[in-house]
Amino acid sequence: IYKTVAEYMKKHKACILALNPGSIQIQREKHVLYQLIKQTTVLFVNLEEARHLTHERKLEIHHLITRLWKLGAKQVIITDSVNGSYGFNGTDLYHCKAFPAKLKEATGAGDAFATGYMGATLSGLPMADALAWGAVNAASSVEHVGPQKGLLTDTQIKARLKKKPSFKSKLI
Repeated sequence: IYKTVAEYMKKHKACILALNPGSIQIQREKHVLYQLIKQTTVLFVNLEEARHLTHERKLEIHHLITRLWKLGAKQVIITDSVNGSYGFNGTDLYHCKAFPAKLKEATGAGDAFATGYMGATLSGLPMADALAWGAVNAASSVEHVGPQKGLLTDTQIKARLKKKPSFKSKLI
């Protein structure tokens, strides 16, 4: 399916593709995955996945995220659990701390982050705000058991951010 989607994206440049490859796809490192990354609008990976995709175990985050960006995605997001997330668009590198949460279970936190991020992006918000939306949605997700409980609406995300006005992504 990756090859089909990559071909579709080449023909339909106005489409937005968010890609969060699973560990199986990354471990296989199929050539077609790298072809799809070239057509990707937003690439979401966690730190370990980023290291695997770039074959780099020791790079600092700014080098690692730049290497991923050079694979062709317009935006690269690396999540790093309790250390927060990083976003790079080829020009600006942002860091967003993890939003405060009482951890119950982490299943689905990365997907919740991506959902929050894409909700903000599709609403026209800039990367810095989208990282905060992702952090809030992921924090809510880890406070519940299972990958779907705790997912928030845009209104709920905005309300949580309003209660913590100092919670912002920072340009680094």
